[in-house]
Amino acid sequence: LRILLLAAQQASALGEPLPDSELVFAAADSDPTVLHSRRRCHAPNTSATLHGRRRTRPAANCPRLPVFVHARASALGSTALPLPEYSWVGSYHSPPWCQMQPRFERAAAAWGWEQRDARAYFGGACSTGISRQSLLPLNRTHGELLHVLDVGFGRSGFVNPHDVERAKRSYARLGVGWGNFSAQLPPDYACRFQVLLSVPGFGYSNRLRQLLACGSAVVHVQHQSHEFFEPLLKSGVHYLTLPGGFGTGGGETAVRSVRQQLVPLLRALRSDGTQRRRLGRAAAAFARSRLTHAAAVSYARALLTAYGTLYRSEVVAPSPADSEGGGFFRIDSARDLLRAARMCDCAADNARHTPHAARPRHEARCTLGGGIACHPFPRGSSGCWAARCCAGWDCPTKALGCPKVAAGNASRM
Repeated sequence: LRILLLAAQQASALGEPLPDSELVFAAADSDPTVLHSRRRCHAPNTSATLHGRRRTRPAANCPRLPVFVHARASALGSTALPLPEYSWVGSYHSPPWCQMQPRFERAAAAWGWEQRDARAYFGGACSTGISRQSLLPLNRTHGELLHVLDVGFGRSGFVNPHDVERAKRSYARLGVGWGNFSAQLPPDYACRFQVLLSVPGFGYSNRLRQLLACGSAVVHVQHQSHEFFEPLLKSGVHYLTLPGGFGTGGGETAVRSVRQQLVPLLRALRSDGTQRRRLGRAAAAFARSRLTHAAAVSYARALLTAYGTLYRSEVVAPSPADSEGGGFFRIDSARDLLRAARMCDCAADNARHTPHAARPRHEARCTLGGGIACHPFPRGSSGCWAARCCAGWDCPTKALGCPKVAAGNASRM
């Protein structure tokens, strides 16, 4: 939502407001449209019994809806439209990309090429996908080529217990001990290595742009769901790719790539220092020119403008009454985003705090409009629409600290 707001604000500043349109956005680790984009069709005027009542259903057309997503599965025929995903504007403890990108560039400059470790580095939660877990046995048997740091689950909020148990079973099958996790290092630690691994977790991995910004040679295990900028990358020019499929961790295709193709590829890279350096330079140049905050906002504006221009259905604006109680929200500012997302900026509002019985006394709750209590639940531990206090960069009212975007160069995307 904050990306959409920034795009709308940029369009208004340029004197070219976004055309009226309606859209659907689906937030997921993989492109959901390839499985759910067609509504179930039925013949005209058919009837059925539902909960004891006879219902008549009129005829319905069943087109593919152009759903907006974080990542698009182009190779599977998806008609989804990819927007820059949430981490571009910050997420919980991770600052927005406009602040992170200079950090990576400084780290890359501080670690000259000859100073960097020649091994391939991966640091993250290996428990979030079988293709990542497959790195662990390779790290044990090919330590001269790989340096893998597994930080485990639970470093960024609530984790479903079923996912934890599934990961434990997978670790046992691989003969890897559970619980021997590494300390989480700052993300720009990756810039100390000449070769970096990008491997999908539950779905696509959003750290690809971080690795490119390090100016290292990136080996990217593909996931069928890709971010909006990935079609501009060329394998063998900006990075190297290994095939992956759909589903958790890129599916069996990605697992085979890691187990069978990764080590030979790393050996070839190790023996060709010229290729490593060339890939690193191309990756850094791509990140500097294409992967900026300004480029992402301008791309979103251009996409929404083109979509709105093509939109042909009548746009019915909700009435003021609907806006208050019908689930519609007019969003003109970051403060409006709080209300739409059912969040309270408890610290900033200096709200009246009431101790929460299930939490330490310093973790209080404050009130959303209408007397709804915002609880200090950990991120992700309650239902999507449970009112809660926002924290860190999940607070849309927290200033991004990004430079003002004038026009950008959307055509480059």
